[in-house]
Order: sequence, then C-alpha cells, then structure tokens
Amino acid sequence: MRPKEWIIMASGAGVIAAGSAAAAVSAGAANTPGAPPVQKTTELANNPGEEFAPPPADAAPKLTVQQALDAYTGSSNFQVPDGVSVALGLLTRPIGPDCGPSCQKGDTVLNGIAYDVYQRLAYGFMRNFSPPGSTLRDWKCQQWLFLDANTGQDIGQISPPPDRSGSTPTG
Repeated sequence: MRPKEWIIMASGAGVIAAGSAAAAVSAGAANTPGAPPVQKTTELANNPGEEFAPPPADAAPKLTVQQALDAYTGSSNFQVPDGVSVALGLLTRPIGPDCGPSCQKGDTVLNGIAYDVYQRLAYGFMRNFSPPGSTLRDWKCQQWLFLDANTGQDIGQISPPPDRSGSTPTG
C-alpha cells in the first residue's frame, strides 16, 4: 500500500481508510496549528524504553499537524480518519545493546543501549482497539504512526500483536 491510501494499518484486519475531506479529526487536531501534548508517558510495546512522553513545555515543532500529514502523504489537506487521535510528544525507541561502530548508523547510544529514535519531537497518531473496561495493557490494543514534527517523516509505526487467532485484540 502507498502512504497516500492509508495512515495506519490495522494488524491483520485491513486498513483504516484515509477518508474524504468530510472525515472528522479527533480533537480537531489537524485543523489547528498543533496537537495537544501527551500528558503522561505511554509505554508503546513490550519493549522496555519504547515510549511516547510529554514534550518540553517550550516545544515548538516546525510543522503543524496538517503540514506534517501533507508532507507524509504527499497530498494537500489530508484528513485523519475517525477514531484516530493525535498528540505531540517525544518518541524514544531502543533497538538493543550497543554493538559498536560496526553497526551504528547514526543511532544514539546511551548507557550501552542503542536507539534509532531518541526523544524526537513527534506527532503520534493513535487508534485504540480496546473496548471500555478492558483489562489488556494499552500497548496490546493501540496502533500508532509517528511523524517527525519538524519534517513530517515517518519515524515509526507500531501495531498491537495479534491474539492467538491472528486477529487484532478487542479486550
């Protein structure tokens, strides 16, 4: 699939369509200069240190949500599908122990851990598949797309792991 046709793929369940210009934007984020900041650190996967954290109070992304989406999709006024929320935060994604100069390709290394993304200012687009009252951990029910808030570049996508039947968890 091409990025123009989707914003987040649902694990094994199909695609969240990009929608028409009439599609609503959660919290109106794409119609405002920015998105609300993340209020608390969110664990993104069963990978210690992979998180989306609150940005600094003085965070000033170079792009608005709309500009980042347009850069990512290559279209103008791309609309976020219903059910997808948007927030501004700092994305951190460890990739494993530092393996030395032979495998570092611009990665950040701190305390022996290599990160391909470390505290990068990003817009996080999230869809939650969990019904209210679910006891599953958030990362088991959330699907994420992260766009660099300064360039619109895709810097990460995370889908919930399928359940034993191969479908997306629903609680």
